Amino acid sequence: MWVTGVWDEIYLAWAKWGFLRRIRKYGWTGNYISATDSEASFAYSIGRWEHLDAPELIVFGADAEASQGLIKQAHALLRTGQLKLSDKAPWALEGNGGRRLAWRAVHPSQIRAKYFSVAIWYRQHRKMGREGFQAFQLVISDDNGVMPWEDGFQANSRPHQPELYLPYFGGPEGEENAAAGDRRAIFTSRRGGPRRSR
Repeated sequence: MWVTGVWDEIYLAWAKWGFLRRIRKYGWTGNYISATDSEASFAYSIGRWEHLDAPELIVFGADAEASQGLIKQAHALLRTGQLKLSDKAPWALEGNGGRRLAWRAVHPSQIRAKYFSVAIWYRQHRKMGREGFQAFQLVISDDNGVMPWEDGFQANSRPHQPELYLPYFGGPEGEENAAAGDRRAIFTSRRGGPRRSR
């Protein structure tokens, strides 16, 4: 666990309070995790199940501003009924460089702290646990418009994005730290740029 001292404990409590405050104020929030040398950046929503009775959303490989925009736009379209989530459902967006986008249902075994730490913590905080936790991943095609599950897909010509729609076969998960780590930024459903946690 990354909490090692009293200041880290204070930061952890502050981060949790911040997530709760934004969810109370806006109905949901999000968490952005920046890229490392070995893993892509990603962002996911928190609290949509409570606000819209809808799955959480996750997107990989975009910067904080683009991730925020994609999740907010999907949220707005879902709220008005203009977007319906189903496995492999296409999502047409203008200005996406010719790439195709599609929503995939996240496999239940992939609902892990590695990808949904704060969302899991929030459900536990609300006494919900993981049962019934649903999420959809926005998947981006390769440069030729071929999706990862289609023949001819070129894995080296698209942003790195784990295939969360496939079962997880790794080892047991480590201790779940549902706090915002030091690489994380926070955004909410309100207009404007991402709100950084630091």
